[in-house]
Amino acid sequence: MLKNMKMKNLTRGLIALSVISMLGAGVLAASAATNTDTTKLGQGRGREMNRPAALTEAQKAEMDTKMATVKAAIAAGDYNTWVTAKKAINENCPELTKITTGNFSKYIEATNLRNQADSIMKDLGIDRPEMKGRGMGEHRGSGQQK
Repeated sequence: MLKNMKMKNLTRGLIALSVISMLGAGVLAASAATNTDTTKLGQGRGREMNRPAALTEAQKAEMDTKMATVKAAIAAGDYNTWVTAKKAINENCPELTKITTGNFSKYIEATNLRNQADSIMKDLGIDRPEMKGRGMGEHRGSGQQK
């Protein structure tokens, strides 16, 4: 009877090991079939997940014009023009839910300080990738923070 129980436990263990091995093989086969590395899913890919396709020269020129309008509205302290310009870039811009007429002056102050900091970093020879293309869907989208 004891021998019979040992045989049952051994059989169950082998079945469990076989199932685990088959699951592992299935994961590896799926990974190979899709040419993805399943060991690193989600690691360091946050920025690329929703990155838009590369812009054409015409789209870049259009975006530059829109960004110039945003900058001009900030320089003029014109909240309504800023809202319209931001909506032209992204109708669902998260900043539009956070920045109001009441805190727009604080936003202008923060933007100016950030621009000053970027300028100082550039003068120091520190080239940070997150500074490139700000607002253009590269690294830091309209209203998105890292």
